[in-house]
Amino acid sequence: MNRSTIMPELPEVESVRRVLLDRLTGLSVHSVEVIRSDVIKLIKHPRSSLGSAIDHRQLLVGGSIKDVIRHGKRLALVVHDGRILEFGLGMSGLLRFEEAGSTGEEELHEHVRWDLKGVGGGAAGKLIWKDPRRFGSITPVGSWKALTQVQWAHLGPDALKISEAEFISRIRAGSSAIKVRLLNQQVVAGIGNIYADEALFRAGIRPRRAANRTSPARLAQLRRVAIEILREAISAGGSSIRTHLDPEGRSGRFQEAHAVYGRQNEPCVRCGEVIRTCSLGGRTTAWCVRCQK
Repeated sequence: MNRSTIMPELPEVESVRRVLLDRLTGLSVHSVEVIRSDVIKLIKHPRSSLGSAIDHRQLLVGGSIKDVIRHGKRLALVVHDGRILEFGLGMSGLLRFEEAGSTGEEELHEHVRWDLKGVGGGAAGKLIWKDPRRFGSITPVGSWKALTQVQWAHLGPDALKISEAEFISRIRAGSSAIKVRLLNQQVVAGIGNIYADEALFRAGIRPRRAANRTSPARLAQLRRVAIEILREAISAGGSSIRTHLDPEGRSGRFQEAHAVYGRQNEPCVRCGEVIRTCSLGGRTTAWCVRCQK
């Protein structure tokens, strides 16, 4: 299986959020060093208060970190005065927290570094953005309204928060394969290739089944198991297939529990049938022909 296009999904981003929330809340952003300015993307919209030039205040300098939030696969740092910095991890984006006094050396592909201070003004550490492939992004956002109504306006409800009724309605609104509907971030935000495969397997649904021909009862079950799997993966720190590490450098462990994803030509964990793959929506899809109907 070609894993070169693996991107962090909801559990991986949530594992990053939880570490950052624990380590950064209450720290102030003293300064920022931008090594590659092209990783910073500016939004241009009448409801956004940002201009076309980057200044360090847009990168949260002078702010005290109040919250770290997530919607789907997207992440954002919020400071006390309402400024927000939004992150898309892309394929290889990593946020690393380095404690003050750490002897760690600078690494390749570090593009932005924030110097952080504690409550008393003493050095607290650094937050570092590293992205070797540079498909990720950092976007300054002027306000909560700009974040939700501009930057995240195209995203569907978060996969952990969507109601049963809305999940059923949104999935059944399209005639494409159900796997393709699950991958569409405008339908449901947060589920990618790994967790779509795993949820469909646990729900016993064939990935090619037409979304609008899947019964409400089966879709209700799919939502339940998808949330169940996402929570299990979060507890395990996500799935580390290629590059995922949390901000303290720890790998996830949920890849050890994958039932179908990445198991092409291996026996099904339920029935022993060989796991097959095909391409759906341009993504490699793994499933069991005996267990999924």
